[in-house]
Amino acid sequence: MQNTYFFTQKEKDSNELKLLLVELINNIQPTDKDHGFYDSADLKSLLNVSDKTLYRMRKNNAIPCIKLGKKYFYPKHFFNKKALG
Repeated sequence: MQNTYFFTQKEKDSNELKLLLVELINNIQPTDKDHGFYDSADLKSLLNVSDKTLYRMRKNNAIPCIKLGKKYFYPKHFFNKKALG
């Protein structure tokens, strides 16, 4: 008898925890617009520059970037700070 109660209580606690986690996940909103990265296509559109210009900016270390595989990514915070002045 006691094992059955323990199991149902444990199951009840588990379900409550699951519901709480789902609620927390649904309520999480990114508050920082500067969080994340632009890819090359986004940045070319944002800055209105060509592939070659973006390449020269990377090569001259004029803009920060990271390379993952064959793609370059650029931190949003750098460009958003520049845009604000």
